[in-house]
Amino acid sequence: MLRRTLLACALLVGMLTQPAAAVVNGKQISTNDWSFMVAIGCSAQSPKATCNNRQYGLTADGMYTSQFCAGSLIAPTVVVTAAHCLHHENNQVLDATDLVVGGGTTNLRSMTGSRVTTVVSITQDPLYNPTTQVHDLAILRTSKPIADATTIGWLPTATPQLVNGGLDVEIAGWGDLLPAGTSPTIGQFAQLQLYANERCESELGTSFSVALMLCATAPTATGWIDACQGDSGGPMTATVSGLRVLVGVISWGTSCATGKPGVYTSIPATLPTVLATVPASPPTVRGGVKSLTVSVSGEAWMSGAWAVLAEHNLKLHTCGIVLTALSTTGSCKIDELILGGNYVIRVVPPIGIVAPPAQIISVKGAPNIPQIRSVQAISSAGNALITFVAPNANDASVTTRVVTCRSPYGTTSARAFGLKLVLTKLRKGTVYRCTAQAINLYGVSVAGSPFKVR
Repeated sequence: MLRRTLLACALLVGMLTQPAAAVVNGKQISTNDWSFMVAIGCSAQSPKATCNNRQYGLTADGMYTSQFCAGSLIAPTVVVTAAHCLHHENNQVLDATDLVVGGGTTNLRSMTGSRVTTVVSITQDPLYNPTTQVHDLAILRTSKPIADATTIGWLPTATPQLVNGGLDVEIAGWGDLLPAGTSPTIGQFAQLQLYANERCESELGTSFSVALMLCATAPTATGWIDACQGDSGGPMTATVSGLRVLVGVISWGTSCATGKPGVYTSIPATLPTVLATVPASPPTVRGGVKSLTVSVSGEAWMSGAWAVLAEHNLKLHTCGIVLTALSTTGSCKIDELILGGNYVIRVVPPIGIVAPPAQIISVKGAPNIPQIRSVQAISSAGNALITFVAPNANDASVTTRVVTCRSPYGTTSARAFGLKLVLTKLRKGTVYRCTAQAINLYGVSVAGSPFKVR
């Protein structure tokens, strides 16, 4: 049975959706050791018929009524889960808009507000087979990080213990607790041990893929430990070289807690393939005076040298950025660009990473010279009012206007943050020759033609 659904007969035959189920014969999570685990539920925008027959949307119960699968955060906005969670029993495939993700707590009823976010994209393992469940892995990218949630690293390559068995692992999830059939509010976890691949194949037959799957179970005084319906996509973790990492994703089983091992998608065997198809986030571009600063944010697996290309009228400008697992953001600056030119910005990531779409950016610069609408004569109090025309700010709002005036008695200047500026302490009857300049985020305009204040 898939860990999201209960099969009436054999695996993948007669599929009937049941309420989410948690780890059988496990224990209630009482610490924040699982703060990287998230609940996947149906959004308010999703028709009930296309989202695993769960009650959709958020209620006063948080995600308690909408949760049907689980996942793990490997980056603040990147969730690893099972591909079959996205497939409805009538062969419909869920869209990003059908889903919400909650976390930052293992209490489903507390997953409200900033602990819940929407999904902006889904990347399924391109080799996923819904019949055999090979490559049962998918990536969800959320619209924003989840409050109070953490992330977990993942095992990049298989270890001998992963293949030969004997590795102590942990699993977790939410849902019905067999045999009572109650659905807990707080997630459950359990410790168990991986079987050797040969033993998995012997007990599960040809349905088990030695290259792509793991299997595990363990006996207790109250029965066998196992994942069950609704745990799909949830984490299997282990401590490798002193570091706790994600090694598997809950996938399927022939039964629940009867002694047959449950099956898990192997992270080292599948995740690198899927991540290679996840596009990098679009870069942010900030304009300067005849320049562009391009910033790139990646994930830990996107380490390496990134090239930034800016092209206008067949002339190419470049700069480079290096990201590491510990420094996943970086920026570089391209100078001597044409003011007002429309540049095509492309980011070329390291090999194995999908490049984000190109952007067209207009190079910004200093504002135009401010135009004067009117100048009042110097009053008896020595004041003069200068009024400006609303400017063409050259794509960046004018923050300040400066007027500088000279006379035989010296130089005076004043600043304005609106369209009116008052010069003070002037000598009535004296002629002042003045110039005006405008300032925006990117620089200062040249001085305008002199005008008189008298």
